[in-house]
Amino acid sequence: MSFFQRIANYVTNEFLVEGLANNRAFQRFAIRTTKMAEELQQKATEASRTFQKELEKEMAKEAQKGVNAAPKPDPTRKP
Repeated sequence: MSFFQRIANYVTNEFLVEGLANNRAFQRFAIRTTKMAEELQQKATEASRTFQKELEKEMAKEAQKGVNAAPKPDPTRKP
């Protein structure tokens, strides 16, 4: 990239960032977007925890079924 392109890129970037930083509409958009992302993250975390608890319950039920369904040793049979 040539020297003049770098300068033009820097100046454009500075004006763009400064313009957005002082723009009320952009600030509202950024705040709403951040809040929405945080809420979605919280919901996903909650759903993950709920799923994990349900999975653990089901696994415990299946493990109990397996213990109850296991054949009992025959006391009359010699090893």
